[in-house]
Amino acid sequence: MAYKMHVRSANAGKTEEGFRVRIAVPYWQHHISPVLDAAETLLIVDIENNKVVAQHTLHVTHEQPRALASALAHADVKLLICGALSKSFSSALNHAKIHSITQTRGNITEVISAYINKQLAQQRFLMPGCNERFK
Repeated sequence: MAYKMHVRSANAGKTEEGFRVRIAVPYWQHHISPVLDAAETLLIVDIENNKVVAQHTLHVTHEQPRALASALAHADVKLLICGALSKSFSSALNHAKIHSITQTRGNITEVISAYINKQLAQQRFLMPGCNERFK
């Protein structure tokens, strides 16, 4: 099934120049972390008009799901791209009004580029054993 690559919700921002969104991507050794719950580093990326305009690293401890979701919401993150996501993290993200694209794998730079270019649905970015990402 198709999905929108850009999160155009009440939470997404519009600037005078155009569309802007802040995403978070948990990673380890330049690849998407296989499980969000164990991630220690997230890349926070600002995308405007389909270009990365800023990024920084956020180091986290193994926080409770609601605490991490709250911190991401406070940092104005609107979308999380990750591998596996526990039910407790999924619930916390939903509560914080942060969208997620799960079951994602690959080099972090390639994943961000694929997101921007609406190519994240390609099989090579889907975790092994997952037949489809979106229902």
